[in-house]
Amino acid sequence: MELIYLIKNFPDRLLRIVRHLGFPFYKIKTQPCPSESLSEWFSDLLFYLLDIFGLPEIHQSLNRLFKWNTRLLTKEEEELGKSIFGDSVDFLRVRIDDKAVMGTKKMALAYVSFNTINYRYKIKPEIFIHEMVHIWQYQRFGSIYIGRAIKAQKSKEGYDYGGVANLYKTMLRGGTLLNFNFEQQADIIEDYYKVLKNTSSHGPMIINIYSYFAEDLSQINNAE
Repeated sequence: MELIYLIKNFPDRLLRIVRHLGFPFYKIKTQPCPSESLSEWFSDLLFYLLDIFGLPEIHQSLNRLFKWNTRLLTKEEEELGKSIFGDSVDFLRVRIDDKAVMGTKKMALAYVSFNTINYRYKIKPEIFIHEMVHIWQYQRFGSIYIGRAIKAQKSKEGYDYGGVANLYKTMLRGGTLLNFNFEQQADIIEDYYKVLKNTSSHGPMIINIYSYFAEDLSQINNAE
C-alpha cells in the first residue's frame, strides 16, 4: 500500500525537486514555498530528497509494525476534518497515535509526523484542526513542512499572525495563507474553526476575513 502511494505521488515529488533546483533561476511563482536563504535551500533539498526516497512511507510502514495502537480517523474525526478542509486532504492517509510518548512531554501537546497526528492524552477539536493543517502542508508541499514549522517556532513572530487586523491588511493586498509562516497558517485555520463554532460572537466581516484564508486550503495545491 505504501509503495503504491509512493509511486502514485512520485511525479509530484519529482516536480517539487525540479522546481527547487531551478529556483531562483525561474520566476518565484513557480515555487509555492521558495527558500529564504542558502541554508534553508539546502535544508529543503534534503527534505525533498527524503520524499523522493520514500522516507514518509517507510515511517508509516514502521508505525504499522511497531505502534499497533496507531489507527485511522474515527467517523467523527473525519467529519470534523472535512468540515474545514473539504477534499483538500486525503483523509484515508491520516493516522492517529493517541498513545504517543516520544515528543508529547517536552516538545508539544501534539505534533505531526508526515500523515500521523501524535498525542498522549485527548486533545481539543481546535488542536486537532491545528495539527490537520500540518498534514495539509505535508500533503501539499512535502516534508519541508518539518523544517518550516521548526523555523516558525523559533522565529520572533512564532505563532502570532497579527490577529484579524493583519489578516485584513493581507487580504486587501491580495495575499494568501502562504504569506504566513507554517505555524501561523495552522493558528489561522484553528481560529477560523473557533469563529465558526461561535458565529454569534463574531460579526460577518470577521467571518468573511477568516473564510477568505480558509479558501486557500482548496485553492493552493502541490501542482502550483
